[in-house]
Parts: sequence; C-alpha cells; structure tokens
Amino acid sequence: MHDLLRSLGQHLTKDHSLFMNVKHDHSLFMNVENNRAVPNLRRLGISSVVEELPALEEHKSLRTLLLFDNKNFKSVHDDIFRKLQHIRVLVLRGTSIQNIPESVGNLVLLRLLDLSYTKINKLPESIGNLISLEYLSLLGCCELHSLPATLMRLSNISFLELDQIALHHVPKGIAKFQLLYNLRGVFESENGFKLDELRWLPNIQRLWINKLEKATPGDELVLKNSHNLRELGLQCIMGVTTHDRTRYEANELERIQQVYAMLIPAPSLEYIFLLGFPGTMFPEWLRLEPELNIPSLHHIELDDCISCSEVPPAGQMPQLQALKIQGADAVETIGAELLGKGVGSPPVFFPKLELLRFIRMWNLQSWSLKTGNPCDNMEHNSPQLSLMPELMRLLLVDCPRLKALPADLSKIVNLKRIHIEGAHKLEEVVDLPAVVWLKVKNNGCLRRISNLCKLQDLLAQDCPMLDHAENLCWLKRVYMIDCLRTKEFRNCLPGEGVLVHVTTDGHNIFPAETVYN
Repeated sequence: MHDLLRSLGQHLTKDHSLFMNVKHDHSLFMNVENNRAVPNLRRLGISSVVEELPALEEHKSLRTLLLFDNKNFKSVHDDIFRKLQHIRVLVLRGTSIQNIPESVGNLVLLRLLDLSYTKINKLPESIGNLISLEYLSLLGCCELHSLPATLMRLSNISFLELDQIALHHVPKGIAKFQLLYNLRGVFESENGFKLDELRWLPNIQRLWINKLEKATPGDELVLKNSHNLRELGLQCIMGVTTHDRTRYEANELERIQQVYAMLIPAPSLEYIFLLGFPGTMFPEWLRLEPELNIPSLHHIELDDCISCSEVPPAGQMPQLQALKIQGADAVETIGAELLGKGVGSPPVFFPKLELLRFIRMWNLQSWSLKTGNPCDNMEHNSPQLSLMPELMRLLLVDCPRLKALPADLSKIVNLKRIHIEGAHKLEEVVDLPAVVWLKVKNNGCLRRISNLCKLQDLLAQDCPMLDHAENLCWLKRVYMIDCLRTKEFRNCLPGEGVLVHVTTDGHNIFPAETVYN
C-alpha cells in the first residue's frame, strides 16, 4: 500500500516539485518526467553533482529547498535568502558549506533548518529572527564551537539537536523553549545552560545530556516531573586509553554519581542510554527496584560503564524488550544479580525481553542463568520458574575470556538466533533446542557444535579448531569462511539435503542477515 501512496503523492506534486541534476541542465526547471516547465515550483531537491545554487529569484512560490550529502556544495550567496523569503524547509545536510550568511535571518517563515554534518564554524546572530523555526539540527557540525545568544529568542523551537559537535558553551535560556520535545546534546557550561532548566520543559520527550562529568549536583530531581519523557541519554566523555578511562579522583566520582542520582527519570521513560558512566555503582534508581522507578522501560543500553562490577537487576523489569551491555570492563561474572527477583509470583525473569546483547566484555569469564532461588536446584520444582520466555535473539561479541554459555540457555524456548564472535575461550556451542540460525566468527578455540536439533542455517568464519558436529538433523545450509578444519567438520554433517558453501581468503559468502528477519 505504501508504494501506491508514494506514486499518488508523486502524481499530485509533479507540477510543483523538481529534483535537479546537472546532467539535465537543458531542463533545470522542467519536470523531467513529462518535459514540462514547472511554473509554480514549491519543492526543489538538488543532486550531489551540483556545485552551486541556480538562479532562484523568480521562484517566489518555493517552499522547500533540499541538499543532502552534497560535498561539492561549498557556499551560499550572501543575498540568496533575501529573495527566497517564503521558504519553510531548508536542508543543507552533509554539504561542505562553511558559512551561513546573515541574510538567513530574513526567512521569518522558516520552520525547519537542517545543517547537520556541515563544516560551519558559527551561526549568524540573525538566526534569532527566525521566529517560526521549530526544528534545528546541528548534529555532527565538528567545526561549530559556540551558539549565539540570540538563539534563545526562538520560542517556537520544538526540536533542537546539538550532538557530536565541538561546542564548549550552551547559552542559558533553554527553559524558555516551552514547546521543546526533542533536545539532544545539551550540557552544563559556565554562565550558560544548567541542569535545573530541565524542570521547566513540560513537553520534553527525548533528552540527551552530554559532558555530565562537568556537571554540578543540585538538590532538585530535575526530571521527576517530566511526565512526557520517553527517551533519556546520559553521557560522560571517556578517553580511549585505560588511563584516560579511569582518570577520575574519588571526589570527582562522588560528584558524578550525585549528578546521576538527581537525574532520576519520570515513570513514563521507555528508553535509557548510559554512555561512558565512570561511577563504581549504577544510579540507585536503576540499581534498586527499577520496576518501581521506571516501570515502563522497554530498552536499556549500558555502554562503557567501565567501573561498575555488577549489572543492574534488569530481569525484574516488566516491560523490558531489549538489553545491551557494552564495554563493562569491571564485570567478570554475570549471574543472579542480572535476573533480580523476577516479575510476579511465581516469578518470571525478563518476561518480555526479545533481544540480549553483550559486547566488548573483555573480562567476562562466566555467565550463569541461575536465579539464586533454592528451587533452581530441584529437578521437579513447582511452580516452575519462567526464564526469558520471549527472548528470540542473543548477540555475544568480543567476550574473549568467556568459557561457556549458560547451561540453562537450553530452557529458553523461543531463542531462535545466536551470534557469537570473538569468544576465544569458548570451546563448544551445545544443547540449544530452539535455535534455527547460528553465526560463529573469530572464535579461536571453538571445536564443537552439537544438539541444535532445529538449526537450519550455520555461518562460520575464522574458527580454526571447529571440526565436530553432532545432532544437527534439521540443518539445511552451511557457510564456512577461513575455517581450517572444514573437511573434518563436513564429515560430521548429515549426508543428504545440506548445502555447504566454503571459501577462503576472507571472501564473504554469507547471505544478508536481513533475509532471516
């Protein structure tokens, strides 16, 4: 149906819209489809081969001007925006433009301005005249070091993106943006923005706060009443080397943990991202009874939380669907603390979890799914404990010291897909009755795959010791790249109905993983 709607939209707008390509310079302002002039041009897209804007002065009806990923486009004439005062949408995303002329302030009807991934080094003061502006994206502007104070005049702003840029100062006054629902990349700065301003943003739904290592703790729970908040990202800037990643003194760590404690989110939160958290313990609102503090949480990503030796009890969160733990350097074992106390009675651990990812867990040696409940040790326990009943996908990447998969992984009835990569101590993948798709890559000691009775697709790469297979009776397709003992492994496979594809020298023969989604 969406293709039909797209075709209908193209038909209805063909007399007002144009995509301009220099290869058709004989008809720059003609509809290429029917070779007719476009007298009332309203929407103009410009291809990546065009180096400068054509003459647009006569096109008074132009409302939308789009340039995406055009590295050839480097400048805008100073007076161009004096002649295009009716533009509502201006996208210069991914161009090589370095300066925005002051005449941009004439676009008083402009609602969307996207300057993401450009080379601009400043914004003109006249940007404060864009009284209709609702959407401003400066994502990835690596040369942009400051924002003009006039930006704070734009009371209609609802979407402001400041992430991945070189800003050293965010002006005070964001609390004036009462319509703001998306704010990404904000951070405290001297004589500028303070976290307290977040209390006055009633409509905020998506919020990412950076450079929290420089923030000052306060007395207020600044997000507790943000009842529309759905997504929250909290980030400290971490260095690359081990020394840089652990450079904080004890008093600094205490201050950082106090800052995180005051950022307890509203119960409406659905997505949480903790990036580069250097504290030794996760914030109390995530570590103790998270099912009460953030009961609606669907998605957790803990990335480079380098000093926390224990993971939070995510298994007792009733709505959690996806969990990612990455770069937790201090975690050596994962056990009952991750499962927590479960949900309900009898308990269900991770009742809605569908996707679980452990990535760059350099020191993780053991992983257990034992709950700590005495019933775990009873063969015929009643009532039965329920463990991850909805889990479908498991991803383990760069866990080089992990010796074995949890024995109880075999009890997860819906686990269909597993990807294991860089687990150099792991010797076998066994007893997984529900798995239909398995990818093993760069696992130096992996020798054996057995008792995967529903496995249909096996993708193996750079597993030099892999030479044994057993009870893979449903296997249909095998892809092997640079596995030294391919012949021995093939001899263990069922004789009929298995298609085996083998290659060397790193030539990728794996089918696209989207085929299996």
